[in-house]
Amino acid sequence: MKKKSLYQYIAPNILAMVGMSCYILADTFFIATSQGTNGITALNLALPIYGLIFAIGSMIGTGSAIRYTLAKATDQQEAKKYFSNALIWDAIVSVIFIAAGLFFPGQVMRVMGADAVIEAIGIPYIRIVLCFTPFFMMNYAFTAFVRNDNAPHIAMAATLLSSLFNIVFDYIFMFPLGMGMTGAALATAVSPIVSILICMVHYLSPKSSVSFHLMVPSVKMLISSCSLGVVAFVGEIASAVTTMVFNFVLLALDGNTAVAAYGVIANTALVGTAIFNGVSQGLQPLASEAHARGEEHEKHQILVKSIVTGIVLAIVLIAGVWFFAANITSAFNSEQSAQLAAYAIPGIRIYFIGFFAALGYLFLSSKKNKFKSLFKIFVFTILLISILYLALPSSLKEVIDESVFAYAFQIFYNYKDSGSFSTSSSDRVAEMWQISIGFFTYLLGDGRFSNPDGTYYGKIDVGYLRQILYGGIAFLIYSVVLTWRMLTNYSKRYKIRQHLFEYIVLAYLLVIHAKGLSFMYCPEHMMIILFYYLHLNREKLAVFR
Repeated sequence: MKKKSLYQYIAPNILAMVGMSCYILADTFFIATSQGTNGITALNLALPIYGLIFAIGSMIGTGSAIRYTLAKATDQQEAKKYFSNALIWDAIVSVIFIAAGLFFPGQVMRVMGADAVIEAIGIPYIRIVLCFTPFFMMNYAFTAFVRNDNAPHIAMAATLLSSLFNIVFDYIFMFPLGMGMTGAALATAVSPIVSILICMVHYLSPKSSVSFHLMVPSVKMLISSCSLGVVAFVGEIASAVTTMVFNFVLLALDGNTAVAAYGVIANTALVGTAIFNGVSQGLQPLASEAHARGEEHEKHQILVKSIVTGIVLAIVLIAGVWFFAANITSAFNSEQSAQLAAYAIPGIRIYFIGFFAALGYLFLSSKKNKFKSLFKIFVFTILLISILYLALPSSLKEVIDESVFAYAFQIFYNYKDSGSFSTSSSDRVAEMWQISIGFFTYLLGDGRFSNPDGTYYGKIDVGYLRQILYGGIAFLIYSVVLTWRMLTNYSKRYKIRQHLFEYIVLAYLLVIHAKGLSFMYCPEHMMIILFYYLHLNREKLAVFR
């Protein structure tokens, strides 16, 4: 591998990803100027919805593009189907988001934590974004396939020019035309269409080996693609979930101004995220091709050079933000709020230190055993967070200790002060268990979780007790065994340290089940089991394709 070949892929992708992130920064800047703190708050509450859309689109698009690269070495005709299948599934999945945008935009904003004022500001923005979901999702597939079809510069041009379109029309729609949040949403919504049209230059050229054909959507191909796109999904959804959780916590602590401050921090951080995504996406086609050729040494070289590049970029990025935090914050603080500045300036410095953890994303992108690697990166991230906490100034530690840590580790604080492990939560759980239950209810349950009026059955919200009341101890044991079997098979399949992995995960589920359901009737758990068995029996299910 020539040294420059890697950077020929990485550089365009970094520029493309940074360009993509800049349009959200532009949204933030123009909305801050036009709508002030409330506008930034509305935008930040909408960002998790963006994240979910991007996560699904990235998983389908990136995963399908990788499958295409791997398959075209052996079966060109089969490889071409991945492009069509990705676009069709993008359209199918988008229907849910479109329906939400047309009929429930206010409810979506309220679920995100908006009060009446923020809801009114955010409804036109979220409605337009949700209705344009197909284009956001399809854009991932268009750019990923162009990149993997040996045209990374066209993918870069598409992303950069669409971002430039967004920035320019953000200004035009919001200020000369006076369209406010609606204008910002329209500019953002149309930009992926611009990107798709630019990508079509490649698809309509003789150099393209990819084309669209109508076909019956294949669930088998979708699952196969998503299994490779899961890393991209995790990267996007993790950011969305983090933003949503932060929004809820900050709304509870200090209202809309705190959320606006976090909006400044998180949206600025998108530039950093974009840089590492660019490195990751740049190495992906080369690593995929090297893997397909069986050249493990070349793949290792690509990984090492990518990580070194990531380290250098992380140092430069963190140093720049550390020195210019006040200037960055001031650009988005049109109302010159002292409270927003007090939150955002130290917050942005601390937030960007976490980009050292993004190097793990690069490592994970090129690993064959992604589940094992993901576990290692999770452990690394926890250690990094612990080190960062220890390195914080004492004044910031006090603020954190008085809020989050004081609640999370209440049991230990109480033991230190009084010698008792009891907490407000544990006392409440103990109280909940003090209900009269007959022998057969314990054994077989009575088939219900709640009273006819919708209130909790037995006035309880305890995982074990609710599951016992519903299906009895027998059903609880069945749920645990089913989970254990799933973990055992996964640990064997992906060569994870079997017993350690099983014990850690099951112990975690058993602990959190003391308060909330983590086994049966938990939607997340049921989805994991469903996809697991679909994957395990994919050959048998192929007859339904």
